[in-house]
Amino acid sequence: MPPKIDPNDPTFSQRFSKTARARISAETAATWDASLARDPSLLVPVDLQALVVPGTGAVERAGIGIHIPTASEGAAAYGSPPPFTQLPNRAPGIYLHWALPDGLTSARVEAGDEVGELGLRPLPNRWLVMRVDSSRKRRMKSWIVEAEKGRTTELRGNSWREERETPKRQQSAFLPEQLTAAAGGDVAWAAVYDSVENRFGMYDDLAGGPAPVAPLTYVVVGWYSVPELDPLHPRSLDGTFDEAMRALGWTVDEARLEAARAAAEAQTDAVRTLGLDARDLSTAGIDTQLQVGGEQVGVPATEVAGGVLESTGDVATKPGAWFPTRSICHGTLHGVYPNGGTRPDPKPADPTGLAVAMGATDAEALAAL
Repeated sequence: MPPKIDPNDPTFSQRFSKTARARISAETAATWDASLARDPSLLVPVDLQALVVPGTGAVERAGIGIHIPTASEGAAAYGSPPPFTQLPNRAPGIYLHWALPDGLTSARVEAGDEVGELGLRPLPNRWLVMRVDSSRKRRMKSWIVEAEKGRTTELRGNSWREERETPKRQQSAFLPEQLTAAAGGDVAWAAVYDSVENRFGMYDDLAGGPAPVAPLTYVVVGWYSVPELDPLHPRSLDGTFDEAMRALGWTVDEARLEAARAAAEAQTDAVRTLGLDARDLSTAGIDTQLQVGGEQVGVPATEVAGGVLESTGDVATKPGAWFPTRSICHGTLHGVYPNGGTRPDPKPADPTGLAVAMGATDAEALAAL
């Protein structure tokens, strides 16, 4: 006997079917942001590590960090403590530190450059940090790190919103375009936690709310608050997308890239069937031919005014290889125990293979290795 179908069951409604095809939940549909870009992004892994200081332990700390003064402090406040300065022990908690991708920290010296500038790319300046515990409810706590401002804000409701500074109103140590791997005046600046806390590192004191259930998982996600600073943005590309990828040392599966694009287009169409507005996907990488004075000039579609693109007489679009215009850095760390309990390292470091060097600065010590 076939099962009876309840006509009042919402799972048999047309809207439920459309929502399922769009692959969004009812909560997502209720809070839909039409201005949010949903183009596929290139995911770039970063190395995330954690130092655990248990409540019963003590971790000594030497003064090796570089203090970056804010605009109000002045340049005289820049510097680090004298060598062998002993600072107070680290407070109990979890100290997170992530390394930036090599492609963003490598210098580029242009041919014929007599000044010898490093040509370092700006670094992602917004980082979402999430902590998930192992309780049944998988309790989560999140923070936003504003790297150029050296500021971390816990996310609670509307506790944070994006605010962009300008040179005339600058209060932070850097503007987004000034945040590079050598912004601290040292090529090894970002490799030292105390130099980049609240920039590329964060301290979780584990306070506030119920004690998290171990083991903990941490996730970091980084992006550019100014899209044009992204190395994949059309205005930042040096040559073609493929050339930029080779310069960055990154690779991507082209078949998966096209599949991601097709899936994003399908979801956009499905979302619109629900009556929700969605931004058109980027046309970056599509060769647009603009008729100028009887001649056709090829320009990136993103550089053509929207009104011109709507004209069918002057513009001919030739499908080309689409590419993402945004990179997202991400890192995950599993199995963090706040009490310091860990599994034994299956591959402990060989002390005979360690090298030690000393110098007046960490750059000198690095050069001596």
